Amino acid sequence: MKDAYRAYDGTTIDDSFALLEFVSWLRRSTRDVPCVLLSQDARGRSYVPLDRVRATVGSRAVTVLLDNAVQQSARNQLGDVNPYRGAARIFPPGDRWHDDYRLVPCMLPSLSKTEFLARIDDKLNALVSAARKPSAVCVARSAASPPASNPQSSKNRVGKPSEEPSLADVRGPRRSFHIDLAHAPLCRDAIMSSRREYPCILVSLAPEDTRPYLDVSALLDEIEDAAIVFEIADQRTEQWLREHLPQWALAYCGACRFFPPRNGSDRTYSRLFHVSGREDGARVVAELAEEVWDTAYADGYSIGAGVDDDTDGDDDVADVMCDRRDDITAGVVEMIIDDTAYVRMDDEPMPRKATLGTPSAFPESLPVGALLRKGQHVRGCAVGADGFEIVPDWVDAADALRAYGPEAVVAGLVTYVCADMLKVMLYPTVEVEVRGADLFAGTAVNADLDLRQVFSRETTIALRVVACDADDWLFTLPDATDTIVEPPSLLPEGPVWLDAADALAYLTRAYARTSLADVAIETLLDSAGTVESARATLRTMHRQLTEAQNDNAALTRDNERLRDENAELARRNRACEKTIEENNPLAAFSGRFASVREELDWQLKAQSLLQFTVEDRSRRPLAQWSYAGGFFDSLEECEHGDMSRWSLIRTMLLVLAGKETLNGLRQHQLRTGRGGDNPGRKDGYGNTIQRCNVHGQYRLHFTRDGAGRITFVSVNTHDELLL
Repeated sequence: MKDAYRAYDGTTIDDSFALLEFVSWLRRSTRDVPCVLLSQDARGRSYVPLDRVRATVGSRAVTVLLDNAVQQSARNQLGDVNPYRGAARIFPPGDRWHDDYRLVPCMLPSLSKTEFLARIDDKLNALVSAARKPSAVCVARSAASPPASNPQSSKNRVGKPSEEPSLADVRGPRRSFHIDLAHAPLCRDAIMSSRREYPCILVSLAPEDTRPYLDVSALLDEIEDAAIVFEIADQRTEQWLREHLPQWALAYCGACRFFPPRNGSDRTYSRLFHVSGREDGARVVAELAEEVWDTAYADGYSIGAGVDDDTDGDDDVADVMCDRRDDITAGVVEMIIDDTAYVRMDDEPMPRKATLGTPSAFPESLPVGALLRKGQHVRGCAVGADGFEIVPDWVDAADALRAYGPEAVVAGLVTYVCADMLKVMLYPTVEVEVRGADLFAGTAVNADLDLRQVFSRETTIALRVVACDADDWLFTLPDATDTIVEPPSLLPEGPVWLDAADALAYLTRAYARTSLADVAIETLLDSAGTVESARATLRTMHRQLTEAQNDNAALTRDNERLRDENAELARRNRACEKTIEENNPLAAFSGRFASVREELDWQLKAQSLLQFTVEDRSRRPLAQWSYAGGFFDSLEECEHGDMSRWSLIRTMLLVLAGKETLNGLRQHQLRTGRGGDNPGRKDGYGNTIQRCNVHGQYRLHFTRDGAGRITFVSVNTHDELLL
């Protein structure tokens, strides 16, 4: 604990190496202290200052702030439990959170700062209280063989204190069972049993309450004895079941889960029903009852039971429904080939070609890969010798979009675009209108921008939810680095219905300078549904064309002005160079030598005394040099132009001193042609010919052999290749 405080408490993780060590410590199974991990908002500030959070946390946990500089790396290493944009996470001791992200509570900045700190305090108190109690595993083991003094057991099994617990001890009305901690293992075994021939429903408790949201009595009245209902009795039992049931069988925070009969199969299909509150209970009771009555029973259960024998018409309907239900069986998607799914039914060696009808509200272009995936459990009927008709259990839109709350970045399919409005399909049955003025408000994008320049039909885009109320949605632009909420599935265990990989790509077009000329003409024609709309489009394009022409004319004038200024600067530069040459103290000795070679050698040695200090000359003595056969001819030709002898000498000295890589010289290899892909030139001895700047258009060519000796090859203009 003390080491953890010394190392991390009150620190800010702002580099990748520190992050790597921190995450490694966070994942240790031996870590015995909780950790409160804070994040920064888009402006680089913590929602609540670090010191205030530490004052609330005290010695109960280590408090660490995650800098935005390592946010992407943290996302890669921590996954779904990584806090961002001002949120905070509380990591419990140990490493169990790595396998179950639900153990890491999240505090969002949508709370007030007081509520934000209060929730951190409550979660830490719960962790401390849980640490003081025996672990759920130990309690569960003791519950498997409860002591004689157990009040619940002794109450229900008077005179038999040593008996093993039985579900009969906690049976309620009809076929309901009030599951406590002692009987939780029996509930788990009953749900998981592959021999279970009856449907069952697991009802969880409302958060921080001792009762469920669902009215169990009303449910029992609806389903009678058609299914078994397991009602969780307390929070400890719910926690134990969350730890011992697989992901597909969990129900918590008020939700309910329906399990069809398994009848000896290996299928793990179930359906989760979310319950948002007690006012939502009636809806879920009706849906659960419908699920129960639509379930096929292995013993041929008839929904016509109890109907008056004299009502022949009702009996016929019941018989038809019973036969239809008996035909429904389970299967698993074996593979998907060329947009065709193949389903293997239980106890059949070969898969069947599957068909699936979609509602008219679904997009016509929706591929099978957006509905089904390999390994998905489905229900349906065998058709002929090799067919399988899937009976879909579409995910309800309200359940599918439950995570689409304020501040969430969600993906949708653009179905319509016009100048100031677009329609986005968030789910095949949920289509919303987005106004450009609302979308671009508060951003750097012009609120009057024509949406057709940014969006096009049948493309996937991501938007940030500002507010949502029933069918009324308000969106704004997300950031390019935002994480998109994973789109929901259309069927249980299915794939996401929409590929959101490129959903943020449109942001580049939104912030770029574009016009309607960048939009495909067919797209513009499709969007102009009326004559007035077409006229408005033409007016907009004419205005944009006029603005572009004016901008081009202004740019042309600016280019001409800059060209004149550049010519004037070049003239002044040559005048300055001439003045410098005339004032060079060595200029007076020009023309006093027997040959140009002797003069150039003397000038190089004399200029080195002026150009380099004593320390430079001792640290970097001049290399030995010589001249190639055509060097002086090329020198004479260049000096007939406007090349400065002293600029050449200064460049040659830098080469001799090993400083030819300076930026101003721009040294590079001489090539056989003008293209950068042409091979480099070499001299007759295999030495690479290098070139560097002298001034203006003139370039010095030289080689350096293995002993470091320099050979000056020629002086040429930039566009003249060495022959």
